[in-house]
Amino acid sequence: MCHDPPTVVFSMSSKQTPNPKKDTLQNIEKNRECVINIISSWYLEQANITSGEYPPSISELDEAKLTSIPSEIVSPPRIKESALQFECKVQDFYPILKDNNIVSTIAICSIELVHVQEDIYDKDSGTIFSQKLQPISRLGGIDYSSLGDIISIPRPKV
Repeated sequence: MCHDPPTVVFSMSSKQTPNPKKDTLQNIEKNRECVINIISSWYLEQANITSGEYPPSISELDEAKLTSIPSEIVSPPRIKESALQFECKVQDFYPILKDNNIVSTIAICSIELVHVQEDIYDKDSGTIFSQKLQPISRLGGIDYSSLGDIISIPRPKV
């Protein structure tokens, strides 16, 4: 959303049950901290397993056989398989309403610390090699997407 200060935004859909808040939202509301692990193609199947609506007693990470590692600044753990991880503090929540019911919640988070796998980081430019990261986006429902063509256009010098 913003690079200075580094800020990210993501949304969490609600469930159609007596308690519509999913575990992720409940945890983030309680701690006001989170870790955003960027999904890459090499662990998409495992990441998809974590999207199931498991009861609170079941660990999605255990079900997906993903590795939890400690964060340095925030209390939630990171996922070792992710080559790019953001330790974040929540700045605000924004509910999305339909017929006076919350159907989704947007979290606005400040990035406090970034963890980058060395082989995807270009030290000269201070940027990520997108083709090496192979990021995956969630489109909704059961659909995901990978990067298409990347077009780099230098900004004009004024």
